[in-house]
Amino acid sequence: MAYRPYPDADRALRQLHRHPQPEPVVSELWLRLAKQADLTLEAAAVAFRPTFDAIRTTQVPPPTKLAVALSKMRRYA
Repeated sequence: MAYRPYPDADRALRQLHRHPQPEPVVSELWLRLAKQADLTLEAAAVAFRPTFDAIRTTQVPPPTKLAVALSKMRRYA
């Protein structure tokens, strides 16, 4: 094996630029699935609103996993 000085940043960068990665293709199917997922999450946020409000008004703090799930759902409320 031929000797190559280590590290050779210029050589590594040239190799990276030699094989450019293609841009990802966003198909209509992906767009429809994303829109459907957004609508589903919005509907779930509306459906679970009474439960969320009841949990928020109680004096006992919710368990950690429930608190994480609530914080994620608040983005879609």
